[in-house]
Amino acid sequence: CHNTTLTGEFNAVGGDYAGYAQEELEKAYPGTTALFMMLCGGDQNPHPRSEESLAPQHGKTLAEAVSAVLSKQDALSSVEGEVASVLHFEQLPFEAHTRKQFEKEREDRNIYKKRRAEWVLARMERGEDLSAVSYPMQVLRVGPRFGVVGLGGEVVVDYGLDIKKAFPGLQLIVAGYTNDVMCYIPNKRILAEGGYEADESMIYYGQPGKFTDEVEDRIMNATRKAVEEVGFQK
Repeated sequence: CHNTTLTGEFNAVGGDYAGYAQEELEKAYPGTTALFMMLCGGDQNPHPRSEESLAPQHGKTLAEAVSAVLSKQDALSSVEGEVASVLHFEQLPFEAHTRKQFEKEREDRNIYKKRRAEWVLARMERGEDLSAVSYPMQVLRVGPRFGVVGLGGEVVVDYGLDIKKAFPGLQLIVAGYTNDVMCYIPNKRILAEGGYEADESMIYYGQPGKFTDEVEDRIMNATRKAVEEVGFQK
């Protein structure tokens, strides 16, 4: 999930629960370097949160889970073999918007809406295409069945679950925040619900509005194509 145990009232720089988990693991296994990979947690937050003591608590919980896995050496398997990678860029379309819409928004009393409008209008003046965002989707294969699917943006949890379900014969890690972070990446469920990930967050990312319902199908189809191309053993 998001590294947001410490919310907006904590004005300090730190690694949140993931940073504490790394510290715990490096103490437990001297000489090692613990790395954290963010998966598809765009709509997931730590619970409970907003108390300073909770970040180290969640970090310790995660570190203990990792140690529990490492203690079962006989259940682990090595990953080896040929390494291959495929990178695709898919166009994710936004809902229709107009210059007039942002000229009106530029006068909004909400400073964030005002800034978004100024940014969008400046891009329009430069002749940029604001109908869609170019979205990176990468698959890395190691050996015949293990791989990482790397999706750009703050990806909601459904993608991680659905991609693994789509390829039950493979061992896949589905990561968000890969190659580029342009905004939240919702699916049809999130778009129907509305709210922060689908709509409001686009203000702070400077994007012109919500995505269309095509987004989920485009990402899933691009993923299937990349998995096929990268050469997993069937």
